[in-house]
Amino acid sequence: MGLMFTVDEAIDNPPDLSGLIPENGAFLDIETTGLSPRSAGLYLIGAAYKSDRGWRCRQWFADSQLQEMELLAACREFLRPYSSLIHFNGTTFDLPFLKACADHYHMELGLEEKESLDLYSALRPMGPFLGMSQMKQKCFEERIGLFREDQYTGGELIKVYESYKKEPSEDARGLLLLHNHDDLRGMLFVASMLSYEKLLNQPFKLIQLREEGEKAVISLRAEGKFAAPSPAEAFYGDFSISVENRDILIRVSMKNGAVRYFFPDYQNYFYLPQEDQAIHRSVGAYVDSHFRKKATFDTAYQWVKTELLVQDQKQMNSYVRRLFDHYIFGKRLR
Repeated sequence: MGLMFTVDEAIDNPPDLSGLIPENGAFLDIETTGLSPRSAGLYLIGAAYKSDRGWRCRQWFADSQLQEMELLAACREFLRPYSSLIHFNGTTFDLPFLKACADHYHMELGLEEKESLDLYSALRPMGPFLGMSQMKQKCFEERIGLFREDQYTGGELIKVYESYKKEPSEDARGLLLLHNHDDLRGMLFVASMLSYEKLLNQPFKLIQLREEGEKAVISLRAEGKFAAPSPAEAFYGDFSISVENRDILIRVSMKNGAVRYFFPDYQNYFYLPQEDQAIHRSVGAYVDSHFRKKATFDTAYQWVKTELLVQDQKQMNSYVRRLFDHYIFGKRLR
C-alpha cells in the first residue's frame, strides 16, 4: 500500500471573514464514491485553514480504499488544534460519513467535541432575502459572483475516480483535487454571505423617511463594520427591502401616517379586528370575546406614527429590528 497523496497550497484572493466565523476554525469538505458509508468509500478529505501566510488548502487523496484509514488519521491529527469546523451541509453528510468510516476502523476522530458551523443551515433562512430558489453551494457562490474553474459535480466525479483507480493519471487526479479545492475556496466566499445577517443586526442611522403613496420609504445606513458583499433586494408582501454596501432602503405599508410595529411574543396578545391592532392579553382579557381573537404571528402589531420614529432614533432602531425579525428572520421561529 502506497502513501496517500497530500497537497498544501494557497487559496487565491480569499474574502475577509473577520467577525463572521469562529477564530479557531477550519473548513472541511470530503469526496466519496457514494452517499452512504455502508456502500461507499472515502477518497479525499480537504480542509481550508488560515495560517501566517493567509488562507491555505490541505488535501489528502487516496489512490485506493486501502488508504481510507490513513486519510482519517491524517485528518484527525490536522484538525486536533482546531476548536471549530465550518462546512456546507456537513451536519447531514460530511460529519456523519466521517464518523461512520471512523467507526468501521474503531477510530475516534473527536469531531463531535468541536463547535460546528453549517453554512447551509445558517444561510438557508436568508434564501428569500437573497432571491434564491435553490440552496446548493454553487448557487450561493454564483449569487455572490464567484464562478469556479471546476465544472463537475461530486456525483459526476465518482466515475472519474473509479477510472483513476484502474488507470491512475495526473490529469484525473487533478480534476478530483480541483473540485474539492474549489468547494473549499467557494465555502470561504459563501461564509462571507453571513455578513448580510450581521449587517441587518447592526444599529442604524436614519437618513430619510418619506411618504410614497400608501408606503413609507425609509432610508437607513448601518453603523457597524459589516456591509453587504453584493446588492440584494427582496419582497415580502407589503414589505420590501434592498441593501447595497451599508445602505438599506425599506418600503412598508402605511395607514394614516402610521406603520405596523410587530410584537415578537404574539402568543401573549389578542387581535381586535375592528381596531386593526393587538393588545396584551392582560388587557384583552377584559374585552368581549366576540370582539377579540388570539393574535397570530402576522396580526400581533400596533400602529405607530412615523413622526414619532423620526423624532426618536432608539424607537426607530427598535421598529426596524422588529421589521427584520418579522419578515426576514422571524419566519424561522414559527
